[in-house]
Amino acid sequence: MSPLLHHISREVLHVGPNGAGLSLKLVHNLTLGSYVVALSEAVHFGLEAGLEPSLIEKLLVSLSSVRSPNSAIKVPKILRSDYATQFSLKHMIKDLSIIEGEARRQHSSMPLGSLALQMYRLAQNRGFAEEDFVIVAELFKKTRGIAS
Repeated sequence: MSPLLHHISREVLHVGPNGAGLSLKLVHNLTLGSYVVALSEAVHFGLEAGLEPSLIEKLLVSLSSVRSPNSAIKVPKILRSDYATQFSLKHMIKDLSIIEGEARRQHSSMPLGSLALQMYRLAQNRGFAEEDFVIVAELFKKTRGIAS
């Protein structure tokens, strides 16, 4: 199986016994889900402060310590209200719900992940389940009075 995987992926990791790969994927999605909520809030804070969208984008995409391949994709989507699906809100909710259940089972705390999950559920309750999960940015527009 390994030679085949090397042809379709930049990197192949053996992460351990059955189930370890899923756990690693969930670690990724917990980080990503929390990060996109924070990006959404930061972008809309900057807009409310009167900053130019292009300046916010430049900072978060290429200048600051929070820049990442993800910010390069998601910040422009947030600023342009582009919610074309790359990873749906319903799938992010599914993954964060699994993580929340596992954290509970492990008697582990995940306050930031739980808050992100609540935000995504609010967006889902507004009918956005099929949109890209960056649609969570709409919640900040509505609560901060920015017209979409």
